[in-house]
Amino acid sequence: MPGLVLVRYGELALKSAPVRREFERTLTRNIIEQFARAGESCRLRNDRGHLYVECARTDRAVVLLRRTFGVTSVSEVTETTSDRDEVRRAALAMADEALPAGTSFAVRARRTGSHPYTSQELAREIGAAILSAWPERGLRVDLEEPSVEVHVEVRDRRTYLYRDR
Repeated sequence: MPGLVLVRYGELALKSAPVRREFERTLTRNIIEQFARAGESCRLRNDRGHLYVECARTDRAVVLLRRTFGVTSVSEVTETTSDRDEVRRAALAMADEALPAGTSFAVRARRTGSHPYTSQELAREIGAAILSAWPERGLRVDLEEPSVEVHVEVRDRRTYLYRDR
């Protein structure tokens, strides 16, 4: 299964629709050319303010994307539906790998679109699920300076989870 990298491109999203489309096309071309020069293949898709790069090697893709003009940040992501239970399962799978014993963490949730939950409710629910999943690890929530952040971006019907930005 191919990996997925979320690409953010900042102020480009603030431009008028025709200018934004042209800049997005240019950025897409730049990304494809960057991958082609490196002998890698990828597939791109987008939504407002983000590009998603499907590729075989996300570690290599992150390096290539960081060198692409116009890209402000990238994250290797896990994609799932916006169903609460699916989001919670995906977050637990990510947290299992990312949170060794004694680690402090925070869940940072954002959403766009209409959902039967708020961002804060989702963050609280996922944080509580993480704490109760591994009581023996001695995990603790620290919203000010956590060792690990679990990011959850719900964008309409799809959700993207990631640790690093």
